[in-house]
Amino acid sequence: MLEEIESKYREVLGKTRKHKFRHVDDLSLETLVQAYYSVAHSRGVLPDVRCRCIDIGDPLCIFLIHPFSALRRGDYTTRCTNEGIDIEILLDLRDKIVRSLFRQIFS
Repeated sequence: MLEEIESKYREVLGKTRKHKFRHVDDLSLETLVQAYYSVAHSRGVLPDVRCRCIDIGDPLCIFLIHPFSALRRGDYTTRCTNEGIDIEILLDLRDKIVRSLFRQIFS
């Protein structure tokens, strides 16, 4: 299936490969693209998995990761954390909350 996706979306995936680090426009081939592609083409199933993607560059992400959020309560099976936007305001507060979140998740 990955070879099929690679051949069909060669140009888009080529742009993803050119980025040294994760970029906001990148496609996550091994996770999101393959999963959705397989379901869309009747070769996969959607499990009952709750996932939350969080852009820690978005100043509003503080509302998604604060200590009383659904994420902290464990309401999600998986989570994806990226920094797609460079923020300047509340940077120290954001970093403190993200460190706390990661300590909770990975401890």
